[in-house]
Amino acid sequence: MFRLLALFILTCLAATPLWAFERAQVDRLIATGKCPRCDLSGANLAGLYLNQADLTGANLSDTDLSRAKLSKAKLAGASLKGANLKETFLGGADLRQADLRHADLAKTEFYRAQLQEANLTGASVYHTGFNLADLSDAYWIDGRRCLKKSVGVCDL
Repeated sequence: MFRLLALFILTCLAATPLWAFERAQVDRLIATGKCPRCDLSGANLAGLYLNQADLTGANLSDTDLSRAKLSKAKLAGASLKGANLKETFLGGADLRQADLRHADLAKTEFYRAQLQEANLTGASVYHTGFNLADLSDAYWIDGRRCLKKSVGVCDL
């Protein structure tokens, strides 16, 4: 019986993802609005008010940022690969060279966001707003590169 219980516990631990983020970094982000180059991969940041937050170069892969407010946030060079950004507001955010591959961007708003050279390959853009967003040289959801001066829509 003991071996069966031990095997069950080990199986549960093995099936549980071990995310890289540390709670102290999440607390720092919430308290100061700054966490450049932090590893917050897999963190639950859903619904947080992070307007003007500095997350430059941060690892936000597989992070839940659904319904978060990231107006004018600094996310240049950040990895948001596989992140949940559903219904997130990123108006005026700096996402230059951000990795948004396979991210869920459904109903996300990028009003006036800077997405130059960002990678959106495989991202879900169902009802996503790119009004006045700069998509120059960004990689669109199909992997093709947007033309320079693509604003509001990816000109291929």
